[in-house]
Amino acid sequence: MKAAFDAVGVDRNRVARTAIVAELHLAAPEVFESISWNERVESLSTFIARCRSLVTPEMKDKISKMKTDGDLLPMAVH
Repeated sequence: MKAAFDAVGVDRNRVARTAIVAELHLAAPEVFESISWNERVESLSTFIARCRSLVTPEMKDKISKMKTDGDLLPMAVH
């Protein structure tokens, strides 16, 4: 993953911090579809926090399982 991040000029921490958006989209598409983001009104960090607040314990378990099964990258914010 490091080589890929370096190739496009993105650091790993940025990917880890924003991964919740993709994880929510893939693990709970119906929840993701219910929210919207207007970049003119809301910052990306606020949207990410909103996405994170919508993740239930069940979704968190599903995301962890998807990572274990190789369906998601094993990114985590420490």
